[in-house]
Amino acid sequence: MGAVSNHLDYLHTVEVFGDALPPSAIKQHHIREVRKWKEYGGVVVDEAYFSGEYPCVYIKWVKGGQQPNVNEILAAHKKIWNQGKVSFFIVESDTEFRVINCSDEPFAPSQRNKSIDDLTLLKGRLDDAKKMQELKEVFGKISIESCQFWEHKKYATKIKSDRRVEKVLVDNLNSTRRELKKELPSSIIHNLLLRSLFVLYLEDRGATEPEFYAGYLPGAKSYFDILENKDATYRLFEKLDASFNGNLSPVTDAEKEAVIEVHLQKIKECFWSKIEEHGQLKLFDWRMFDFSVIPIQLISEIYEDFLRDEKGEAEQSAKGAFYTPHPLAEFIMNEVLPYPSEGDTRFNYKILDPTCGSGIFLVESLNRLLDRWEAAHEGTGVKLTFDKIEEIVCNNIFGIEIQPEAIKVAAFSIYLSMLDRLDPKTLWKNKQFPPLIFDPAKKDGKKQGKNLFRMDGIERGPFEEIKYDFVVGNPPFGTKELEENVKNYVQTLGYATETVLAFLHRATVLCPEGKIALIATSKILFNNKSTYQNFRQFFFNELDVEKIYNFSILRKVSMEEGKKYIPNASVPIGVFFYSKNKPAKPRKKLLYCAPKTAIKNQLIDGIAIDPTDIKYLPMEECQKPDTKIWKVAMYGTERDFDMINDINVSQTIKEYTSKQGWQQGLGFRKYSLKYKPVPNEEIKKLKYLDAKKVDRYHTLEEQAVPIEISVFKRIGSKDAYQKPHLVIKEGQQDNRFCASFLDFNCCYTDTVYGIHSTDEYNLKLLTAYLNSRFASYLMFLTAVDLGIERNRLKPNEILSLPALCFDLPAASKNAIVGYMDEIIQIKKDGFFGIEQQLAELEDKIESALLAGLNLSDTEKVLIEDLLRFSLGAFQDKDKSDAYQPCNITELKQYGKYLCNTINEFLEDTPNLSAWASVFELTHRSPLNIVALRLNKQHQANEIETLPGAAMQAALKDIEEYTYRKHSESIYYRKFIRYYSGDTIYIVKPNEKRCWSRSMGLNDADEIVAEILKNANGR
Repeated sequence: MGAVSNHLDYLHTVEVFGDALPPSAIKQHHIREVRKWKEYGGVVVDEAYFSGEYPCVYIKWVKGGQQPNVNEILAAHKKIWNQGKVSFFIVESDTEFRVINCSDEPFAPSQRNKSIDDLTLLKGRLDDAKKMQELKEVFGKISIESCQFWEHKKYATKIKSDRRVEKVLVDNLNSTRRELKKELPSSIIHNLLLRSLFVLYLEDRGATEPEFYAGYLPGAKSYFDILENKDATYRLFEKLDASFNGNLSPVTDAEKEAVIEVHLQKIKECFWSKIEEHGQLKLFDWRMFDFSVIPIQLISEIYEDFLRDEKGEAEQSAKGAFYTPHPLAEFIMNEVLPYPSEGDTRFNYKILDPTCGSGIFLVESLNRLLDRWEAAHEGTGVKLTFDKIEEIVCNNIFGIEIQPEAIKVAAFSIYLSMLDRLDPKTLWKNKQFPPLIFDPAKKDGKKQGKNLFRMDGIERGPFEEIKYDFVVGNPPFGTKELEENVKNYVQTLGYATETVLAFLHRATVLCPEGKIALIATSKILFNNKSTYQNFRQFFFNELDVEKIYNFSILRKVSMEEGKKYIPNASVPIGVFFYSKNKPAKPRKKLLYCAPKTAIKNQLIDGIAIDPTDIKYLPMEECQKPDTKIWKVAMYGTERDFDMINDINVSQTIKEYTSKQGWQQGLGFRKYSLKYKPVPNEEIKKLKYLDAKKVDRYHTLEEQAVPIEISVFKRIGSKDAYQKPHLVIKEGQQDNRFCASFLDFNCCYTDTVYGIHSTDEYNLKLLTAYLNSRFASYLMFLTAVDLGIERNRLKPNEILSLPALCFDLPAASKNAIVGYMDEIIQIKKDGFFGIEQQLAELEDKIESALLAGLNLSDTEKVLIEDLLRFSLGAFQDKDKSDAYQPCNITELKQYGKYLCNTINEFLEDTPNLSAWASVFELTHRSPLNIVALRLNKQHQANEIETLPGAAMQAALKDIEEYTYRKHSESIYYRKFIRYYSGDTIYIVKPNEKRCWSRSMGLNDADEIVAEILKNANGR
């Protein structure tokens, strides 16, 4: 056995039942998870192939290929599908192999219309060279560890996220809820589903036995048997209520009266198999959901889905309350409280989530504390007992939540996590679980807990008496419908009226000596209002801010895809790691990470963080409340920031035009029945210019049409409808910002901003400036909302640009206006084939503008590359040119700017100069390489081209080490610089964005900094 593993180059395979556990604590955690499968049902896999610290492929060894081994394979497939971590497993016998698709739903061995071949992606004999070669090409280490697997469409299209366990289960719950809502209130449905989930977790994890159910209904062996009888079902529910101190879902007389056995049958069907779209269930003597392996954290997603269905997306959005996906919760906890490792097994940390919701952070924290306790006592023979688990929960896990249903789910999830550690798990039946929930509205003091406070975290409460080590969580960050106490809290401090600001501050009061990690809207970094600047003055000057992860860019991922990684993908979010106590030696740098890429890689969807996403920002700059560094660092480099800072901004366009008395404002808004009508006959006399008809530089009068309405919601700025005027439209045209000079009167809607002046010369000058690539560059790096909360530019945002065009030398201004006049005339002449002439005039405008601004060639490169790669990647995502393989000419350009910059540094070192070698690789190579030489063997700045065949083979081996999985769906991607004698090998992904001219400048800056650091160290 193991022939397939070796053939696929799986170097990081761990034998699940081997004597030794892998050294990594995270790997040990996942191997123990798989080992539990044997405890719950005797079905196991034999090996796990790890990508970094996380399982990527499971391997199973079987004898032969016929019955009963097919049943064994189907049972293993069911376990893996329910776990939801890997997308396939490989079955190996003495003579054959099969690759089984674990993204597809399991089925019963007895199901006549299904066979093992329906789940098989690839199969063949071990002695079939052609099949073995195909196996390696598609499922080998290189294919999995890079994105190459997804190029094999024959197989990649069969890995479907909409068939994963969490999707099928949540869909079932939704279907059941909709059906039951015809006859039952939501609160009863919620309680029935939650209790059922709880019992099924108990049953599948070995915490109940057939004899237990027989005590409630003679002959019953499972929960599904109990559901056949209403009286037995409610006797079981009352037992649960007593054992868990009423902290789950207490049974009421109203519920008993409303529920009938037909309703219980629908509950049974919900958890049995997949409910088809037409509402029918295909029942077999078998069920697909296995709660022995379905993660407990999935309960939070189920609760969130219920809340969104009941209260509506709009209400949740208004309150700013959003479910935290498990990948993000795990990512934060890996930073704050990692799995135990040698020398780090402390488990007596007190952890608070001040807005715990359904408890995803608390469950994640508890599991890690219990792992740490076990690691601390490894080899001592001391085992976790119920009393010790209870002690750790009661002393260390704390949450605050005002929603009564949410806090019950949090208690429910914590109880399940406790039960999961019991040995034997049936101990719970003879134990009284601790009350967890403290509810001021309840009068029964004996059942009041001391861990989960059903209160408002902004108000005073008994939770203030506890000294916490960590505060973690996802507070609401709405700006609408704020509670009065939240408004008072932030207004007293002089902050903006945004809920999350209250909690970011409140955490420092609740945890004055510990560490804090909270999710918040990233807009708090960018908003220019004085109340946000007041908050930033406090946050970055009075606190110790260690790192910020800004996930704003990923909000552009589709809603359904994005919600796998970030809460409510339509809102820009960040994660802030900080503490109230400053260290004795204040930190000089702050880690700032803005991931830009959501990829399909390693057989799951994930976020890839590479070195271009990570910046170490000077704390001195971060402490300025009005700094622009947060936006520039998202998309640009230190050189971009220096250039932005060097621009002499005497006034903005808004300030200039206002001082000149130019008339300006948005266009009209159409009337709707909800508002009082505003009639205006003057506007009706004007022509109407649709925003879609606005062209860059100049729009012809025939593009405007008569307007048919005279009643509006708002009439807009009428004076700006007069000629001559320029209009700026919302969004972009062909991925470029769009301003147009008009020499005719017209009106437009409020997706257009208009500026009127009799100064036609300066109107044309401003139009040319706004359409320039330089203005796009400035806007992309400085606009508050573009690329943060919105993908489209609001027209009035452009007015925040510096009014540089009016300060240009007269010769530059005259040239630009002259080119504008030529563009206008060419458009009016209306000849065909004018695109080339317009492009040439546009380039001339750009050259005149940059020359007038006295920008260097290097600064021009920064502008061009940022627009092509950073803005291009933002607008077009994976279709952008930024992610395409680079060619040899582009590599040489990279090398030229790399060497030029380093040679400037080496100017006073005559015996040393920089030149480089590039290699001819195929476009399919996942990596590319440039060798920087520091010697005199060739002329300075020379770029030689070498054959790449041998180098390409080495790069394939290196590729596996470039990804490291940090948490579920979140990866770190390495760029490699390898120093060998007088040569530095630079290895990065084979993508144009990584090998641009500006990246050559950036890499040179980093190499020079490394050389200086090493020299100083010596």
